[in-house]
Amino acid sequence: MATNDGAAKRYTEAVFGLARERGELERVGTDLAVVATALKNDPEVGAFFASPVIQRADKAAIVGQAFDGRVGEITLNLLLLLVRKRREALIPAIAEHYAAALRDERGETPLTVVSARLLSEPALAQLKERLDAIFGKQFLVSQRVEPALIGGLQLQFGDRRYDGSIDGRLTALASQLL
Repeated sequence: MATNDGAAKRYTEAVFGLARERGELERVGTDLAVVATALKNDPEVGAFFASPVIQRADKAAIVGQAFDGRVGEITLNLLLLLVRKRREALIPAIAEHYAAALRDERGETPLTVVSARLLSEPALAQLKERLDAIFGKQFLVSQRVEPALIGGLQLQFGDRRYDGSIDGRLTALASQLL
């Protein structure tokens, strides 16, 4: 696994550098996300890419026909290279690493807000604005509901987790009492 992840990172770095050079960072990111989603959600597409039985030349021809004009030149060439090297299984990992690199390039940090009930858009926007200012980051906010929290919020970004929920406070109090 580590070797495949390392290979995926190397491919990502190369593609990201080329996309930056050509001013196509967003396009390649979108293309890779679409291809990775197709592999995940369409069993036939996933089986085709995973099949070791299909000859490389035949697979490359089919990939070329299927994606030509639908994805950019950089993405198409990456897909064809992966097919030639029998590294098609790396596509989802490359898409994931590329999305993370694109977020880093933009200075964005994913933030998950966990609450007992769904926050309104204005409340979420105000929270994001305050957190952006406090941490000096540009957060990409996603929201998750966990009724067991009772009230309050949990914030998760990077390797940090802030627990301001009632459930978290009760758990902390219980551990202090024991």
